[in-house]
This record gives sequence, structure tokens and C-alpha cells, in this order.
Amino acid sequence: MGQKEPRRHHYVPELLLKNFADLGGKLWGYDAVKRKKFCTDPQAAGVKADFHTVRLKAGKIDRLTIEQMLSTRVEGPGKLALTRLVNREELTDQQALDFIQFVATQFVRTPTAFAQRSALIAPTLQESLKRMAKFDAEYKRRVTERLAEKHSQEEIDRRFDHLQNGKIIVVPTREFLLRLMLDQIIKVTKELSRMRWNLATLDDSDPDLIIGDHPVTLHDLAKKGARSTRALGLRNANVELMMPVSRRMAAIAYNSNELPPMYTLLESGTAEELNDRTMRAAQRFVYASTESDEILKRFIQLHGTGPTVRTTKLPSGKGTLFTSELR
Repeated sequence: MGQKEPRRHHYVPELLLKNFADLGGKLWGYDAVKRKKFCTDPQAAGVKADFHTVRLKAGKIDRLTIEQMLSTRVEGPGKLALTRLVNREELTDQQALDFIQFVATQFVRTPTAFAQRSALIAPTLQESLKRMAKFDAEYKRRVTERLAEKHSQEEIDRRFDHLQNGKIIVVPTREFLLRLMLDQIIKVTKELSRMRWNLATLDDSDPDLIIGDHPVTLHDLAKKGARSTRALGLRNANVELMMPVSRRMAAIAYNSNELPPMYTLLESGTAEELNDRTMRAAQRFVYASTESDEILKRFIQLHGTGPTVRTTKLPSGKGTLFTSELR
């Protein structure tokens, strides 16, 4: 018998979610869309059906390849490094790289990351196809041949007209976004390797950290309390990256020439600020070790206030040039 292909895919790994469960292994989930809280566990949280599924040629569906690759190459090595960090142990150079790759993967593999990437490239893709439909005779010939089997010439001409006039909305396919995600893991890992890292433990007086469905957040330290006017990327000199790694510890990275200590203690009151960042970045869910009406209330208040993609249109010859940034 062949290996059964899993349909429930974690975009936030179970091994990470376990660090936010209570002593009995349970999590409390908070849903900002349905405005409710619910009891769950790490196995059922951070999951979406067929999230890593790829549809291949001839209608074949592959549910296993990406899921298996992430499990063996990212989550396996990342689990060992994460465990050592939570226990405040030193890492080898390879273990440090394994952890950074784990963070990079969490940065690019979530529903939020997919939506942001789609919004970043969709305007350029739309303009490119619009110009191809107008000026590229070979493109028009190939598309016409493909459509001619099922559509009349009148219908084909109508589709080209709609494409040229922006009446057909063009978005990246899921397969394209999945392949882009795999490429981004390598690139983002390289970027994160250049940053300075420390593992910060909460003050004993602070409440526990929570984790969201988009665990890795970016924050512009130069624009505290306000939306940034510059791109919110890893090369922003003032950016601070944060990912909670347990109820009492967060991994923090930033661009600096100074080498910080590996482990630090945060000031009292910092947990609230870090939890707010998690809530702002979450698409729909956050998870905590405790049941709390205040967490749900705060999450509903902050939901949708995180970074968004902003696109600027500039005239360029016969077309339009788009610049898209996360802010």
C-alpha cells in the first residue's frame, strides 16, 4: 500500500504550538472573524485543508511532496534547535542556521504571507498580461489556439478585449505561490542570517505570550505607535522581527553592527506590546494557554490593523509601472 497523503496541513507547526499550550496540552483559540473563543489543541490548530497541495498536469493532485519536505528539512532540524533555545542552551552553527531557516519558513508559509505576496505581484502581472494581449502577436496566437477547441472566435475576441481593458482580474495561481514560497525560504534565510538575534525571556510579572496564525511579525522601531511611511522589509534599518517561541520567550532579530547577548530578560510590561504585534499580524486566529475575555476583546479591536500592501501606479511608456510595498 502507498503512503497515505495527508489533507490537513499545518502552516504553524504543531511542535511550535505545543510551547503555548497549558500543562494539560490544551490551547485556547481566539477567532477574530467569528468573534469567539474555543478550546483546542496543537494538533488541530494552525491547520488548513490542502494548504500545501499542488495540482499537477493531467489532473493529478500531490498532497505529500511539499508537506514531507517541510517536515524533514525544516521542522525536524528546527525542533532540536527550538528545544535547545527554550532551555537556554548554546547552539552549534548548524543548529543556529536550522533555527533561522525555521523562522524564515514561518515568515513565508502562512495564509497571510500568501495573501501579501499575491497582492505584491498581482498589479505587475495584470499589467504584463494586458500589454501582451495588446502587443504580443505570438501570445495571442498561442492563447487563441488553446481556446479554439471550446470557444468561438467571437468569445475569444471578447476575452482579449476584456483583458486589454482590465475587465479580467489576474491573480497568481496557488501553485505559483507555493513554488514561490519554496524559493523564498532560501532567500529569507539568507537575509535573517545577516541580522542580530537574541532570545528574550519575559519578566515574571508579565502574562504569557500568545501565538498567531502568522507568527513572525515585523515592526518599525522608528515609527512606534504609528504606521510606517517606509517599506516594512527585512532590509529596513529600523525593523525588528519577532516570533514567540514559547509562553515565556520570544526570538527577536534586528539590523545592527553590535552583537547582542544570546539570552536577555525583557522589562516588565513588554508582553502586552509583543502580544499586540501578534494580534495585528494575525489573519484570523491567535492561540493562548488560558481562556480570557480580555484577549478576545483586544484581538477584535486590533484585527486588521497590521501591515498591508500598498501599490503605487506610475506611467511608463504605453503602459503603467507598479511599485508595491508592505507597510
